[in-house]
Amino acid sequence: MKIFRLFEFRNGHGFLLLALAATALSREPITVRVKSTPGGPQIHVNGQPVPPRFFWGSENSGRLKASNRWSESVFDFTPEMDAQNNGTLHLRFADMPGDIWLKDLRLVDTATDADVLSPGSFSAEANFKECWNSWPRGEQNTTGKLAFEDGALRVTLRAPADGAKWPDFHLHSQRLTFTKGRTYRCSLKLKAAPEQYVLPCFYRVDLVSGYHARIGGPPGSFYSQIALARDSGVNLVSFTAPTCWTPPEHAQDWSPLDALCRRIIAVNPAVLLVPRVSANAPGWWLERHPQARMVYDGKTAYPVACVSDRAYRSEVCAHLEKLARHLREKFPGHFAGMHPCGQNTGEWFYHNSWNSPLSGYDPATREAFRAWLKARGVHGAETAEPPEHEARRAHPHGLLRDPTHEGRLVEFALFQQEEMADHVLALAAACRRGSEGQALTLFFYGYGFEFPPLSNGASASGHYALGKVLQQGTADIDILCSPISYIDRQWIGTAPAMSAAESVMSGLFVIRNSGISFFRRFSRAYSGWPGSMKRSLDVMISLPFLFRQRHFLQRK
Repeated sequence: MKIFRLFEFRNGHGFLLLALAATALSREPITVRVKSTPGGPQIHVNGQPVPPRFFWGSENSGRLKASNRWSESVFDFTPEMDAQNNGTLHLRFADMPGDIWLKDLRLVDTATDADVLSPGSFSAEANFKECWNSWPRGEQNTTGKLAFEDGALRVTLRAPADGAKWPDFHLHSQRLTFTKGRTYRCSLKLKAAPEQYVLPCFYRVDLVSGYHARIGGPPGSFYSQIALARDSGVNLVSFTAPTCWTPPEHAQDWSPLDALCRRIIAVNPAVLLVPRVSANAPGWWLERHPQARMVYDGKTAYPVACVSDRAYRSEVCAHLEKLARHLREKFPGHFAGMHPCGQNTGEWFYHNSWNSPLSGYDPATREAFRAWLKARGVHGAETAEPPEHEARRAHPHGLLRDPTHEGRLVEFALFQQEEMADHVLALAAACRRGSEGQALTLFFYGYGFEFPPLSNGASASGHYALGKVLQQGTADIDILCSPISYIDRQWIGTAPAMSAAESVMSGLFVIRNSGISFFRRFSRAYSGWPGSMKRSLDVMISLPFLFRQRHFLQRK
């Protein structure tokens, strides 16, 4: 296992991770692994070391500008997959108060000029209801209001009360049909006060899993950024990708993933693909296995599968193995690795552990805890229960636990660390099997210095079995990843690593320490974000110095 030190550049849609790179390669099957060198662990492609650079991004659509005068916007798109009555158009807006007017939206097949969406759908409320819906609905909609005037739709946005987070207010069309390879044209007129942006995007919706696969929209920044990376010699690209995990009675459909990979390859024919995929159980699976949901404070079930549920672990491992095998067979000269993500923010600490509720009260956790105790010869393991959540929050003996009086609390905390580590190790082994040992595996894990601020203390995270991961994951894990400090990443901060980097690296492992700089303008500065375009530019100018100061750049 190797863990890489790196920095991230973020601009809202793409990150440039100074971690890995690759040279142009043929489309013959490739091997991408980390090997030890006299200078430390290093990414190798077909046995040759490559510079440490890596681009990360997420596919996005472009924005349509709306000013105080009516203007018309037009764009074409050609889907790479069919959408038979499961296509949809979404319209989103910037999170800022104001009014946006939309009218004369048309969506046509350019070959036949036939309307795909009824024209005039914004001209009156009755027409709108036939073709559109808004989300969220009811009390959850704290920002958006619709009205119809002079043949146009007026969207009024207001800031949520008490500084609450903006919901993802948007409009979405009823089901539409698109044919693979045909070109469609979307046009609409819009204006706003003050100036605003409208973000259109077409999707094909998986009616079982609910996954929305992008099939069109105005050109966004993702592919132009891949081109910038390509021109800078950065060929290793990681990106948000669909897992395509569908019920077993359905035919396996990889088309959303394959289409995304092909679009990336079209921009950079030498690209090395490292998709970042969700290893959380999809909604359909949770509906069939409600007992696998995580339970908090002894009673509240959350829509996330528990890592202790053995059925979930077995099935997600089987799917990740199948996914890795598919990518290696479909894109043999481009598939370079896989980055499974899950639990809280995809970083493999227990879901919602920043907040007050405590997990661990589902049947799977209880059974796994009993098995863990039994393996250690603990008396009464067969009937043991996870400690009450009130006891886990209490600290009658101070900061540290008293093993004499709080032994069960200590045992459960240790168990939770090992359970998360075991889950990560199982996923890693599955990815390695699927790639036949020829591609990288990456995980977020091991934030040892960062979790004391959790509402219920560091042990609620599950990140404190790093030693087990390092000892047992050598064969299956190449890179462990983490951002720089959550609480000290501000402008002119110290940006410490979350993990014991030097100790880990001394064991011939490498730590990937991701520093984040935000290149997008925000309405206010918080959590150390620059807060203005000028400050963002200052950050960009200073980055090379910071990289060298903290040894995140390697010189030839």
